[in-house]
Amino acid sequence: MQLTLTALDKLKKVPINLFIEFILCIVSA
Repeated sequence: MQLTLTALDKLKKVPINLFIEFILCIVSA
């Protein structure tokens, strides 16, 4: 859980575009 919270906290500082690209990479993997 702590790892997830940390990841979410970092996502807030990451541009939404990079986040979308990251999701697409996981889905296509």
